[in-house]
Amino acid sequence: MSSELRVDAIKNTADAAVMTFNNDGVITKNKMVAFSCTLNANHTHSGGSVSKVTGWTVRTSSGTGPRINSTRISGFDVSTSKFTAPVAGLYCMYYKPDYGTSLATNHYVSFGVNGDTRTFDVFEDMTVGVNASIMLACLLELQVNDYVELYTRGGATYSIKGSSSGHQYNTMWYGYHIG
Repeated sequence: MSSELRVDAIKNTADAAVMTFNNDGVITKNKMVAFSCTLNANHTHSGGSVSKVTGWTVRTSSGTGPRINSTRISGFDVSTSKFTAPVAGLYCMYYKPDYGTSLATNHYVSFGVNGDTRTFDVFEDMTVGVNASIMLACLLELQVNDYVELYTRGGATYSIKGSSSGHQYNTMWYGYHIG
């Protein structure tokens, strides 16, 4: 005996669809956690120190360039430059710096969780040139209300480019809940 379950939507107790399925098998969930931020001004790192990167603008569905739909749950607070996990699970974090200064070695970029400035190093002792742009990523297992911040450390004094235009070619930080 075989069984089949056929659905086109799963609804919550308020009768709102929380998950839909199309004919191609694509599953869409409402309010998935995702954010996309751009650095809104240059960030200067002082050599030999630990520096929290601040001054982010959340990119929404308005404006130019790739955007995150504003109906998504962001979890990012621009006033504190922190992402706070609204749901527990595995998160993929991306950081794309746009360097305004050449760097030699002894330079680190870290995601810090719950006040730790160095939970996960995503960049360590690499040489980059002026206007260099690379994509760095890591996976973080977060609980509800865990928060993530971005830090630079070590090395000489340098700058990371930002812009009030929120253009995707400046420094960016993305995050997605993946399961």
